[in-house]
Amino acid sequence: MTDNFKKDKEFNFVTVLDFLLEFKWPILIVTVVAGILAFIFSLPYFMPPKYQSTVVLYPATTSSISKAILSSYQGEKNDVLALGQEEEAEQLLQILQSDEITSKIVKKYDLIKHYRIDPNGAFPNTQLDKEFKKNISYHRTEFLSINISVMDESKDTAAMIANDIAALADTAKNNILHERARDVLAIVKDKYEEKQRFINQMVDSLQKIGELGVPPYSQTGSSVLTQEYLKALEGHKTALANELKIKMDLQQKYSPIQKSFLDRIEFENKELSGVRTNYEHAVVDAEKMLPATIIVNHAVKAEKKAWPARIIILVVSMLSALALSILFFAFLTNLRDYQRMKKQRQSEA
Repeated sequence: MTDNFKKDKEFNFVTVLDFLLEFKWPILIVTVVAGILAFIFSLPYFMPPKYQSTVVLYPATTSSISKAILSSYQGEKNDVLALGQEEEAEQLLQILQSDEITSKIVKKYDLIKHYRIDPNGAFPNTQLDKEFKKNISYHRTEFLSINISVMDESKDTAAMIANDIAALADTAKNNILHERARDVLAIVKDKYEEKQRFINQMVDSLQKIGELGVPPYSQTGSSVLTQEYLKALEGHKTALANELKIKMDLQQKYSPIQKSFLDRIEFENKELSGVRTNYEHAVVDAEKMLPATIIVNHAVKAEKKAWPARIIILVVSMLSALALSILFFAFLTNLRDYQRMKKQRQSEA
């Protein structure tokens, strides 16, 4: 059985070798022609070379100055120098893919004309979107950084587009945060002014009570007036005693109201202090922002083309032509053998 296996193996090898020797020239010609065609059609005239430029950046943990610097609570502070994590990276990717950034790049570089798209043709926007996604890509790395890669026939344009997208991403994110900060500022400002008006109203009420001749509230005020009243009676100072009696009656009537106002003013002032802090933070966030991104590498002009890879095209084309030609001639050989065997059977019959 081992001898038969060796014979079959030797027979198959000899058969394959005979087949290759028989068709060596056609196979070689097809392979060489494929290589020549691949070389010709990979020339710049048919495949204009493209250059790639890349920006590497990290999202910042926060762009809020109030949270990064001004907060008095340690737990609320964010390290302004820290790099963003997965959540911030995903948010930045969504911003990069936004219509706002895409439309600004398309308009600034006139990409419809740059990509040679007929604006009056069928589905120009669809073609533009396809070309944009083919030449401009964003992806998150394993280190949670974001790569902005741009391919273009012009090495200068590729670098400029990549750097502009990075700048627009920072601006777009800060615009979103600015808009929210302005909304927060309006709410906090209304709350602050409302509390301030309420405190002022209570202070005005105390002043009006004082204008009635009521002495300022004091925990010992009543006993002092009582002592002065008794001394006036003992000294037979009737006018002074009557005046003090009026003050004592007014104090007895309005003293609880004064205390209530003073307690409420003290409470509201404590709350106002917290609202004032929030208001100051909101003003800072609405007017100033830290950079939303930290750029590690700016895009620079590429020295070598990134596409097409002519060597790979040549190798793949020639190997594909070699394999297809072998299969084609193998099919022809088997078909020829089958037809010959069929004729022999018919002649024997």
